[in-house]
Amino acid sequence: MADVINIPPNFGIKEFDTVVQAGEFLQKFGFEVISRRSDYELWESTQKPKILAIKFEMETGRCVVKQLLTRAHPP
Repeated sequence: MADVINIPPNFGIKEFDTVVQAGEFLQKFGFEVISRRSDYELWESTQKPKILAIKFEMETGRCVVKQLLTRAHPP
């Protein structure tokens, strides 16, 4: 059986004071960056269930992380 990581069922939207704090939050739950754009990063969990999250910085300098969805992969 594949390893399953313990991610809160839906962490929804979290706001952080810095981009570093937001990245540390995602890394703590086993996420890695899968796509970088000039205004946001797309992250995905490295283990099942595959969960997508977006991280972006607001004009105020604070950073937001939002869980997008769980990706279904064929067995």
